[in-house]
Amino acid sequence: MKKIIYFILQFLLFCPLIIKGQDIALYEQINGRFDFTFIGNTMNSAENNPTFSYVTGTSSSANLNLSSSDQIVRAYLYWAGSGDGDFQVNLNETPITADRIFRY
Repeated sequence: MKKIIYFILQFLLFCPLIIKGQDIALYEQINGRFDFTFIGNTMNSAENNPTFSYVTGTSSSANLNLSSSDQIVRAYLYWAGSGDGDFQVNLNETPITADRIFRY
């Protein structure tokens, strides 16, 4: 029993040294009464289960519907992927290059 307790104590003591994660920080803060809308899509034509080949397309689209009284304060484009990454995309035929890159 003492060996089990000793092992658990060692695990809890050294566990913070083993766990790795990405540091996070506030990117931008906007104060006030705001609403927000997310839209999104995927280029995957199958689930993200482990396969021998990637099952992705070359384009994706989604429609954002706004009313005439809506006011856009900020708009952000986020995209993610696996492998080497694609750091330039086209939005409405306009090339967009990533301002910030997270490689984890």
